[in-house]
Amino acid sequence: MNKKILMLMAESGSGHKIPALAIKQSLLNIDNTLDIEVMDVAKELKCDKLDKFLKNNWQFILSHPILLTISYPFLKTRVSHGLIQFGAIKLTKRLYNYIRMMQQDLIFTSYFAYAQLLGHLKKRGKISVPTAVLVTDAFSPHRSWINRNNTYTILYSRNVKKRLMKYGLKQEQIQIMDFPLRPEFQNQNKNPKPFRKKLGLRESIFTVVLVSGGEGIGNLYQFIQPFIKENPKLQMVVICGKNEKLKKQLEKVSSSLKTKYFSLKVFGFVTNMHEFIAASDIMMGKSGISFMFESLIYSKPMIITQTLANERPALNFFLKHRVCWFETDPYKAYKQVIKVLENRNLYEQYVKNIKKLSIKNGSDQIALLLYKCLK
Repeated sequence: MNKKILMLMAESGSGHKIPALAIKQSLLNIDNTLDIEVMDVAKELKCDKLDKFLKNNWQFILSHPILLTISYPFLKTRVSHGLIQFGAIKLTKRLYNYIRMMQQDLIFTSYFAYAQLLGHLKKRGKISVPTAVLVTDAFSPHRSWINRNNTYTILYSRNVKKRLMKYGLKQEQIQIMDFPLRPEFQNQNKNPKPFRKKLGLRESIFTVVLVSGGEGIGNLYQFIQPFIKENPKLQMVVICGKNEKLKKQLEKVSSSLKTKYFSLKVFGFVTNMHEFIAASDIMMGKSGISFMFESLIYSKPMIITQTLANERPALNFFLKHRVCWFETDPYKAYKQVIKVLENRNLYEQYVKNIKKLSIKNGSDQIALLLYKCLK
């Protein structure tokens, strides 16, 4: 009988879904007979109110990041464990019934709340198979990610083992691995020109790619304005995600541009992000963990324009290693681009700093750990 793996995630943004899909593909590369289900749990198990709350709450936080800053300290306390379990009583029952019916051989999650539900079910003896948690807050996980009853807790940072052991994890439960990225980020062609040609861009001009995340939330228009006003000799690509209103607004701006040097090209939701990153000289956008690792694996310095409380430890790490800049003011972000454009030595130094980090795609590594659990 084929081995079954259940992968739990919440499609509130793409930060929990994409790593799960990446690991699924790596698992299938190891053994294509595996029966792997990636499940948006609250949605698929018909817990509609909870599903709506998770997704609407995330959208609201993206628009009002101060709310996460205020609430984030709470997620670092053990009280959050009980509240998560209380808020998901209905979902926990349905998840247990589903697991009992489907009889999976391993359960994985990339979402902190579901790490608690799995740990709770294991503690009560309802689950006997291995459970693994991928911490997508890869550098400094809040306590809501941690449950000592799960088999493995997987994360990127090498510096948090002692703290996780204080939270109750044993050393062998903590797995330090590279962050999982999609298969297209496995082998990188470093030459941007073929990608620029394929995307309809000018091949021999400095290129900035500005990203708003999958949901397309953020003040992208304000970050474009200084470039329009100052007319530097570069091209900018803006990826608006699922925000059709923003895309239409920026397409009007692009079509009415009368700048001599600066050009603007606008895209909506794309599935070939690796090609845009490869085509760039500099990436700009919010400090989503996948966005940062995807940019760095292509050796592209970044200008981070927005960060959330849970993303700040990763941002601080990358700032410390001088592989990115942090500018929330649109004009200062523009000035940083110009500084890099005019100082090739500065650009090359940041590229060298990225290479020193030796960023790799961790999907295969994590998949191998999970596959060994099955054996």
